Amino acid sequence: MATETRRSRGEERRPRATGITKDTKSDTEKVFADVSWWSAAHRELPTPRDLAFQTDKGWAGIHRCLTDGRLAYDNGTDLLRACVLGGEHLYKGDDFVVSLLTPEQVGDVATVLAPIDKASLHTGYKLIDPADYGAPLSDHDFEFLWSCFVGLPEFFKKVASAARG
Repeated sequence: MATETRRSRGEERRPRATGITKDTKSDTEKVFADVSWWSAAHRELPTPRDLAFQTDKGWAGIHRCLTDGRLAYDNGTDLLRACVLGGEHLYKGDDFVVSLLTPEQVGDVATVLAPIDKASLHTGYKLIDPADYGAPLSDHDFEFLWSCFVGLPEFFKKVASAARG
């Protein structure tokens, strides 16, 4: 599964995870060697509706809630980190995050996301340092993140099923 997040001038853009999986590193390198190709193709290629998921600008907050409150590539558990910023990073610039999960990783992430409910996501939300986050923590902000998260566990489950079969 590939995840693309675009950053521009410090602004978080809408990331989209798609149910694209690759089994070998050589395939990954061929397909995603040039992120500009990825970006253009991603916008133009039809993706089945059930194999795409939008988190809007909530991706950074979701990552923080699932890990340890920070926005980093090396925090939290491997599988929860993999939901947003984990996997193999296919682009090294600072304007996009493009990462790839193997079919096995997608299934594992689906399993760890399944039991996450609103209360457990809120527990992770309380770990966020408002100064690092750049905004005060609030019920309104958490409700926005929850609305971006709802459906994500089911999305990973569908992609895992599609990759298996």
